[in-house]
Amino acid sequence: MPKYELAVVESRWERKRNYSIRSIFDLISDLSYGDTHGYHYEMVNDEHAFKEIVSRLRQTRGIRALYIAAHGIKDGIRASNGNLIDKRVIFRTLTRRLDDETGSLDGVHFGACWFLDERHALNLLRRHGEGEPGLWWVAGYSKVIDWIDSSALDMFFWQQYLNDEEGTALERIHRCAENIRRLMPGAHKEMGFEIYVRGNGGVKGLLANGHVHTNGANGNGKANGHGRTNGNGRTNGNGHARVNGRH
Repeated sequence: MPKYELAVVESRWERKRNYSIRSIFDLISDLSYGDTHGYHYEMVNDEHAFKEIVSRLRQTRGIRALYIAAHGIKDGIRASNGNLIDKRVIFRTLTRRLDDETGSLDGVHFGACWFLDERHALNLLRRHGEGEPGLWWVAGYSKVIDWIDSSALDMFFWQQYLNDEEGTALERIHRCAENIRRLMPGAHKEMGFEIYVRGNGGVKGLLANGHVHTNGANGNGKANGHGRTNGNGRTNGNGHARVNGRH
């Protein structure tokens, strides 16, 4: 993928800790492009900021892929101010019609616990009409996930995707999925990681079994999970990870 086509939107993980996934993308950018400035980065403080940032990125020429990293809980993600950004708000922001869709995102990867399953994927991948702009793929986790483990998988995902410039977005994401299946089969299964694309009126998971799901989606699906765990595999009661926790 050419330089500057990835945008990273991150929420603050802990009030008194400054760890961030930004260093991961600095490394990927440096390895891929020769400097640490080959991607767009922003932090999101609240729901209003999320809607403004994502809508603007969708209208930014050249940005084709989006990574959203935050604490995941059953109904959405946590903003830096600690408030919930509801899944319905997230999905509407990513799928609503815009006057200018210059950016035309190809795909979105959610780095958050319990965020994505086939119902949510179908909602995100829907098109308003034949030939209208829309996402080609979405990726994310359906389970509670460890910060370090998931960071390793996310790093591998983006390294594969960003360094593949041949063909369409769908062709690249299929090759990315094949490499994950081949080289990280246990990791994606253990963490419930999946990449979905549209197919035959539904969505198809590229990692699990390739089955096409056609169940309806309303964007309100719920899961009984909370934030990503720390390095010891533990979460606290309110869904905020502790110590080395990420999502």
